[in-house]
Amino acid sequence: MACFKILAFVMATQCVAIREELAKVTTANDLEIIAKFHLNKSSKCNFMSVKEARAQDPRYVGELTDDDFAELDRNPNVLAYSYGKAYKGKNQILAFWYEEETAMILGYFAKAEKYAPGCAGRLVLQKDGGCENVPTSTFSCPMCPSCKKSWTGCDVGAGNGGKRFAQGKPVVIDGFVNGEVLAKSASGQWNMGGKAKQIYVCGVSTFGSVDAAPSPN
Repeated sequence: MACFKILAFVMATQCVAIREELAKVTTANDLEIIAKFHLNKSSKCNFMSVKEARAQDPRYVGELTDDDFAELDRNPNVLAYSYGKAYKGKNQILAFWYEEETAMILGYFAKAEKYAPGCAGRLVLQKDGGCENVPTSTFSCPMCPSCKKSWTGCDVGAGNGGKRFAQGKPVVIDGFVNGEVLAKSASGQWNMGGKAKQIYVCGVSTFGSVDAAPSPN
């Protein structure tokens, strides 16, 4: 597994950390998670397509266009994207990006052009710069599965010691995904359980608990 090309000793440290994190997932645990299968089986949230959600209120989909969603669907590193009533007035949606070289799943906020003018990468992961779209606060950090929360913010760096996700292993993203297996298609598209990327979010509680429903296909 390759890490970022930075100073040799830092790279070596990161690779060791990644391997140790992956080793924590045992076959028994994998089977238990997969047996539970998918997310929020007790949820009362019903799935709604992008088209259906937009028909109720364009703000449910962050005012992203069909072309925007088509680009998210085509991007091989976008595992999933969530939208719904919970995003009304937020001017963005939450997407999940898989970074193969670090085995990290990173949450980021995809935005419509009107809310990110001048940002060519508004639909892809941006860790820094003027178009940065990753969680930066302790409050939003849980939306980024491989990020590490601290008293001062949210660490998205490869050496942060956060969760790592290996191909062929089940993925758990609290409130969004519970047990879908991380896979890569023949075309190079990363996915979770071969499912479509859409996740409809009905709401988020005061304590951050997510009530969501994935695409059934």
